[in-house]
Amino acid sequence: MTTMRERRCVHCGDVYVFYPSGPPSESPLNDDRHCPVCKRAIIDALKAVPRKRVRVWVDCGVVSYETLKRWEAEWDEVREQKAREAAEDGRVYITAHRVHMPLFDIESGAVQRAKSVGGREDFAGRSFRYVYWTDDREPPRVEEEMEHNRETNDLRPWKDYPR
Repeated sequence: MTTMRERRCVHCGDVYVFYPSGPPSESPLNDDRHCPVCKRAIIDALKAVPRKRVRVWVDCGVVSYETLKRWEAEWDEVREQKAREAAEDGRVYITAHRVHMPLFDIESGAVQRAKSVGGREDFAGRSFRYVYWTDDREPPRVEEEMEHNRETNDLRPWKDYPR
C-alpha cells in the first residue's frame, strides 16, 4: 500500500505529494522537504560538486577478532541487564543493529556475514566489524569504519555528527 502526504516545498512554496512508503518512494525526486522540480535542481547542482570524503571499511590492524568478540559479549550482557530492568518496570527495551548485506555461495550454501561492534576502552566512539563465512573457509576479517579523504588520500576513523 502506498502512503501519500501533501507537503509545501521549503524553497518555492509549491504544494506537492510526498510518498513516505510504497513504490513511488523509491524515486530520487521524492523528498519530504522539496518538490520534484526543486529536488531535481538540487540533484543536478550537487553533481558538479565532487565528494571529498567517503565512508569505507578497511582491514584493521589495531583491534583483534578476539577483542571484538569480548566487546560484543560485554555489550550483550549490558543489553540483557537493561532488558531485565525494563521488564521489571513494565517497559520494553528495544535495541537497533546495523545490517550488512551478506554474500551467498550457491554451491556450498555458505553465507558471508558481518557483525558490527562499537569500540571500547581506548577505541571508544570508533566502529569495527568482523566478517566471516559460516563454513569457516577463511579466518574472520576485522575491519574499521574509516573516512577516506579523496583529496589527500588520508584515512582516519569515521565519526558521525548530529544533523
